[in-house]
Amino acid sequence: MNPSAHDSSSSDFAYDDNYTPILDANPPVESPFSKEASKLPQVIPSPQHAKEDSTPKAIEVASMSSSLPQLVRKDTGLGSFWVNKLIKKVKSSCPHEHESLRDETTKLYKNLKAHGANISVIRDKIYEALDIAKLAHDTNNGQSNLKVAKKKELVAKEEKLEKTILSLTTMSQHMDEANMELIQIRKKLQELKALEDEKEEIISSGMSLLSDAPSIEEVRKSLDDIRQQIEALGDDGDGSQPSLSAEEALANFERAKAQL
Repeated sequence: MNPSAHDSSSSDFAYDDNYTPILDANPPVESPFSKEASKLPQVIPSPQHAKEDSTPKAIEVASMSSSLPQLVRKDTGLGSFWVNKLIKKVKSSCPHEHESLRDETTKLYKNLKAHGANISVIRDKIYEALDIAKLAHDTNNGQSNLKVAKKKELVAKEEKLEKTILSLTTMSQHMDEANMELIQIRKKLQELKALEDEKEEIISSGMSLLSDAPSIEEVRKSLDDIRQQIEALGDDGDGSQPSLSAEEALANFERAKAQL
C-alpha cells in the first residue's frame, strides 16, 4: 500500500488520535453514502443517551476503541464518517490487507451497532468495496497469468523453431553428403559404361574375325590332307619318287595353320 495514497485517514479508524470529537449532529465530512445514511432511522440524542458515556457498556466499548465513545450519540452520519475513512483504506489497500480490513469493518459495525447506529447498508457498501478491490486484484493477476502463459507459449514456439532449424540444417548436411555420393555413383556408372562399350567392341571384332575364318570342317579336312601327304612320303622306300624337302613340308604346314 502506498503511504502517500491517503492522509491521516490511512491510520486505523480505531486509533485515530487526530480526530476531534464533534458535538453537533451533522457528519464532519461529506460522505458518498450520506444520502443512504440519511434514509436510515435517526435517533435524536437525549440526556439519557449522554449519560451513557459513563455506563459500563460505554466503557467496555471504549476499551475496544479509544475513539468510539464519540459515537455514543447514535449519530448515523458520524458513523458514516468512520465508514468513509475505512473505505478510503480499502481503496488504497494491498490484496494481502483485505482480510484484516474485513475484520476491521466487522469491528466497526459491531461497535456502532452497540451504540444504536443502524449502518447495515453502509457495512454492505464496505464489503462491496472490498469485493471490488479483490476483483481488481484478481483481474490484474489474471492478466499477469495470461502474460506468463503467453510468454511460455512463445518460448515453447521459439524452442520448437530452433529445433526445426537444427533439424533442417542436419537434413541439409545429409542431402549434401548424399549428393556427393550420387556424383561418385554417376562417375562409376560412366566408367562401367566405358567398359561395357569396350567389351561390345571386342565382341564385335571377334565376331568379324570368326566370319572371315574358314569353317572347322574345312580346317579338319586340310589337316587330314596334310597327314595323308606325310604318310605318303613315309611309305616311299625305293626312292623312285623324290621326297619333299624340309622347306616344302614347313610351307605346307604353315598354309594349313593359316587356314585355321
